[in-house]
Amino acid sequence: MNEKVLLVDDEPNVLRCYERQLRKSFVLETCGDAETALKMVRDRGPYAVVVSDLRMPGMDGIEFLFRLQEEAPRTVRILLSGNADEESIRDAHDLCRIHCFLAKPCLSEELSRVLAEAIERYRRESGAWEEEPRVAG
Repeated sequence: MNEKVLLVDDEPNVLRCYERQLRKSFVLETCGDAETALKMVRDRGPYAVVVSDLRMPGMDGIEFLFRLQEEAPRTVRILLSGNADEESIRDAHDLCRIHCFLAKPCLSEELSRVLAEAIERYRRESGAWEEEPRVAG
């Protein structure tokens, strides 16, 4: 797989953990904040998939994924959080058209499976999202 995946989380330990576990299967880049991630999308994209934490200082995951959708509509968006409520998940779907929501802690096997599905979706779809997001786990 040559498609790139961008992981965005303000917790460096989370990023390092996922990077260690997934780097052999995916082309991964990581970022610790949403503003820098948007710049990366502009300068280094395209990314097939972007996984974002929900709760981050500055720009939260929903605002980030909404802006990402405007800048890179073909990129598949995934939301990851340890403390999301149903309203946040609904907002993420309605505003950002997320592919799915993953709850932290997320096993690397689950994240790997979801990333593979998202890359396949990126390959075959033009960016029109009509289906409901699924809650993995």
